[in-house]
Amino acid sequence: MIARTIIIYISLFCSALATSDAVFINSVQKVIKTWDSDQHVYVKGNTGLAKSDLNSLEKWLDKHHGNWTILLMQSADGEEWTDTRGVKYYGMDAVENAVGRGLSNKTSFASQTDSRTKTRNGAIFVMFLNERKFSYFASDVYDVHGLGERNWRGNLDAKAISAMRNGGRIIDAVKDTVTYVEGSLTNELARVQRRIQQEKSEFESARRWVVNEAATTQTILTELEDEISRYRSNPELRNGDLANPAINDWREVVETASANANPYVAKSAIQGVVRSIQIHRTKLQRWNELHQMLNGVSAEMEKLTLHPNQNHTHMHELSDKLEAVSQDYKTGNSSSIQGLNDVVFRLADLKEERALFEFRDENERKQKQEAAERKKIAVVTGGSAAGVSLLGFGIYSNRRRRKSKELAESLYQEWKSSIKKRVDILFNVMDRAGVVVGSERDLPERGYEGETLRHSIIGIRAIDKAFILTASVDRALEKVESLIHSGNVFRKTANSFSRNNYDEAIDILERHPLLTDPSLEKMKVAERGEETMLGNKLKVDKQELSFTALIAEFDDTVSKANDALELVEHSWETIAARIEELGNHLELVREKDAQVEALAETSAPHDLFLLNPLFDQWLPAARTQHESGMKLGKHDPVKALSEPIQRGDEMVSDMQLIIEMVLLFRKTELPGLILNMQKFVTLKRDDQWIKNALTDFSQQIDSISEDGLSRSVIDRAISIQTELFALPEKVMRATSLAKQAGVTMPVEIDKAHQLVSQTRENLAVQLSLSSGQILAENDAWNPDVILAEAEKTRRIIENLLDQGSVSVADEQVVRAVAMLTKTNTIVDDTLEANRAYDSSLEEVMGLEILVNTHEELARDLMSHLDEKYHSDALQIDPEDSSRGQLSEIEEALRSNTRQLSQDIGFAQLSHTSGKLLTADAALNNARRCHRNVVGLLEMIDSRRNELEDLEEKNNHQMEVLENSVRSLGKVMDDHRTTHATQQFFRELVSVSKAVNAEVNVPYGSSNPYAAEKMLIESQDRITGLESRIKNDREVYAATESALGQLVGQYKQGLTLINRASNDGIGDSSKTVSSAREIQNMESEINRFHDQLAQAHFTWQDLYNDIQSAYHQLSEAMIILKNELQLAQRALSNVRSASGSVAGAMHWTGAYGVTVSGAYGRNALGSAQDALADGDYNSASSFASRAINQSRSAISSAESEVASIRRQRAAAERERRRSRQSSSSSFGSSIGSSGSSGSSGFSRSSFSSSSGSSSGFSRSGW
Repeated sequence: MIARTIIIYISLFCSALATSDAVFINSVQKVIKTWDSDQHVYVKGNTGLAKSDLNSLEKWLDKHHGNWTILLMQSADGEEWTDTRGVKYYGMDAVENAVGRGLSNKTSFASQTDSRTKTRNGAIFVMFLNERKFSYFASDVYDVHGLGERNWRGNLDAKAISAMRNGGRIIDAVKDTVTYVEGSLTNELARVQRRIQQEKSEFESARRWVVNEAATTQTILTELEDEISRYRSNPELRNGDLANPAINDWREVVETASANANPYVAKSAIQGVVRSIQIHRTKLQRWNELHQMLNGVSAEMEKLTLHPNQNHTHMHELSDKLEAVSQDYKTGNSSSIQGLNDVVFRLADLKEERALFEFRDENERKQKQEAAERKKIAVVTGGSAAGVSLLGFGIYSNRRRRKSKELAESLYQEWKSSIKKRVDILFNVMDRAGVVVGSERDLPERGYEGETLRHSIIGIRAIDKAFILTASVDRALEKVESLIHSGNVFRKTANSFSRNNYDEAIDILERHPLLTDPSLEKMKVAERGEETMLGNKLKVDKQELSFTALIAEFDDTVSKANDALELVEHSWETIAARIEELGNHLELVREKDAQVEALAETSAPHDLFLLNPLFDQWLPAARTQHESGMKLGKHDPVKALSEPIQRGDEMVSDMQLIIEMVLLFRKTELPGLILNMQKFVTLKRDDQWIKNALTDFSQQIDSISEDGLSRSVIDRAISIQTELFALPEKVMRATSLAKQAGVTMPVEIDKAHQLVSQTRENLAVQLSLSSGQILAENDAWNPDVILAEAEKTRRIIENLLDQGSVSVADEQVVRAVAMLTKTNTIVDDTLEANRAYDSSLEEVMGLEILVNTHEELARDLMSHLDEKYHSDALQIDPEDSSRGQLSEIEEALRSNTRQLSQDIGFAQLSHTSGKLLTADAALNNARRCHRNVVGLLEMIDSRRNELEDLEEKNNHQMEVLENSVRSLGKVMDDHRTTHATQQFFRELVSVSKAVNAEVNVPYGSSNPYAAEKMLIESQDRITGLESRIKNDREVYAATESALGQLVGQYKQGLTLINRASNDGIGDSSKTVSSAREIQNMESEINRFHDQLAQAHFTWQDLYNDIQSAYHQLSEAMIILKNELQLAQRALSNVRSASGSVAGAMHWTGAYGVTVSGAYGRNALGSAQDALADGDYNSASSFASRAINQSRSAISSAESEVASIRRQRAAAERERRRSRQSSSSSFGSSIGSSGSSGSSGFSRSSFSSSSGSSSGFSRSGW
């Protein structure tokens, strides 16, 4: 028993320790020192919250959001914090830096992590009550998901601002903020997870799409081949692009895409093929329609008559164009389609042009007629219009002036800053020019020639021009500044009511053309005269440019200068290395000659790919370019690099590509190609096309070597390389196909013939028919026809291989194999159909009996539904009447029943005559008819159940609706319910009656769907009414609270008035007016109390009025507080002045010196008068003057005393020397020395700084 009691006590003690309370602190330093992960709420000063509320907040955070730390501070006054660099922070800055940099860097704080992401999730929320500010700090998990400090102001702080502005609800501000941030984080994490899952799903979907679409696209390509065969069979069309689409290329793209591991890339490729197919089919369709369109356009052109002012040459050109289109059409070229479109559009242009001329003619006639009428109207109405215009201007002008002022000042400041940056850049470019090219006068000495000289001059003159342009820019900005910031009193006065100067400034900066005068004699180029310009004197014509165009011209000029200098500098820096590099590359090319010859001698064919033109002609030409570049580069590196060196580099690059191509082909590809050629011949196929291809490639390489003398051949070389390295694969595939067509395929065709013959004999015996009646239902199901076509295709394949048409042969092999597969499938399906015939026939005849029963049952159900419900409820789709009625299903039932009986008879007849596959298809169709009947019956029965269930549901919902209406009716008498809410309730009652009438309609007229819809709408109204009631009560409570706050504020205002009345200082005009405004608030408060007592009042309006009064009262109190502070400060200053003046008045010094003259008495009197009149600023000013005058007077008197002392000391020294000289018989001197130095002290100062390094974001309410 004792042990048990001890355990209970220990348990209770531990529980007490685990229950943490809010901690009260006297400075933020305590938070840093004592912070613990189990402690969340820290409080400084009087927050106005009960300790129980603070402890409750602590427990709430501990339970739900243990990663948050909350600081509630009455004020940040007195807070200090020093960082590791010795920088001090004060007030709110101190709190933010201490917590943001001190606390957040503690290991225990940083170790807080989100369980879902394993990312740091420590968060800090600080509230400064007196300063009306919030501060927020968040760790990584919030930053990553858009919930960090950057998103605080104007976003995450909304909940806290709302709570504080609506009743100063501190606890709600904390909880709502934490809940909102954490909820947003949860939603964002869920969204990220959904996105990951979605991407996985989309990947799988794309992969499935590729598999399905690849097969479909191959089928479409086969269909397209069949479609264009008729174009190829026409001699006039066979060479046109319509008859020759890139089908083989498209097939290859589809096959490659199918094997691609990235389904998105594969999908894009296949979609590209599909688009190409669609485009070609569209071309075919439009080409087929072109003949009729050609005739129509030709007829229109014959009818068109041009206006006399039109150019008739255009019509002749259009006729020639139409003739060319007609020729393209006849040869099957798709260009005829676009050509005809061009003709149609140009013809339409000519028609519009003619209409425009006709319109202008008519318009001129009307203008002449209306001119006289306008003159008459002007005489009658002119005076009145002017009066109205003047009135409109008076109302509108001041508003527009303010907008113009803001825009003009903004543009001016932006341009001023921008121009400074541009001028800095220009000076940098000028410094670079001095190093790279010097001045134009220095260029001959530097030895620059040709392009190098030309680009140097371009750069120099561009720099000079840019400096000249800055003068025009400066003048424009000076003009703008004089317009918007004028020192002229008349222009200042004009700017206060007119926007003309601002508009003119805007016009200068945006639109108005400026006359630029680039003459050096008239330019104010900052810090540069003509003698310091880099180039010779520029001659530039005057021109008119807008300010923005002038800036663009300046930017373009600086850019040109920089580009020119960059080119010259880079050329001088790289010319030597480029010449040496080209020479090395040429030597490497020369060494490859021996390798090419050696390979040609050791491997066949020995007479191909020798590259004689390359080494004999091309290489020497490249050496010539090298020599030319060396010579030219001494004085003109720009031209040397851009012409001979660049051309030499291109030649070397092209030669190296071709040489490496030939060497690699001979080493890796050619041996295998020769071996496959031998196998190809062994299979009795002609290999001449392979030999021709090799010879052609060798000749092409020699041809481009000759072309390389005059131009780059890199593109042709790459194209030849691709085709050359594809040849071995083509030969290997041809050999494989030759073996398949000559060896494998004949055996397969013979086996298929034997299978067909054996099957016919066996089935003929079983069915008592001749073998000729078996497997001969139609050409599509006749194996003899299919196998004959397969043999024909096999021979075509061999012919194609002899011609080298490997890809076409490959397609034909696929086609032949498909025929053999189809033959075997037909035989297997026929045997299976015969085996299952008897059981299938018996099954289907049983279904016929069931169908008749189903049809009768369906008729009975429909009759019941027609009798009970309105026709609108018996639509196939209750939401769409166009889908028809359920009654239409009866005809579908009868149709399927008849078809089933017909299919049974047709199956029996077909089987008797040996058409086994036809019989099987008829029986399958009979099964489908049965399934259709069952489905239609289920649809009718499902609709009956649905309607009955819906009726029951509607009756229940109607009862719920009526109960809700009755319940809500009792709330309407509550005095907090507004008149608008009561009216909404009355409308709900009317709607409820209408719904009741729809639910309880007479038998035969019921439409449960319509009743359900009305019930849903009524429920929405109830929800809306409940929201209104809730809102009325919340707004009432908020209004009541706001009125209490207003009363409290008013009482504080009276306290301020009492202070002002009893401080013994004269009241200022602001003090009097603000005190009067505070006192007048009593009547407003009484009016608000009366309105709050009224039943069903509009609380929102009352709340807004109270808030407005609160702000008005607060402003008056702020003014009064400021005036009281000014008064106390002025009183203190006057007292100080009084003491200083009194000190001067009573000051006496040695030698009978006293203070005389003005020592601040008059200024002190003025200060005292101003203080009595309530002019606090003047009182402080006069007091300051009195202090300065009294101190100056004392200082003057002290100086006079010091002067007398020095004079007397000098006289005493003179007398002493005289006595020594007369009383001593030998010379002696006594010297004295003194020193003066520093006190050993040095003066230093420190300051506080505040920045954003704390990691916090701050906002306020």
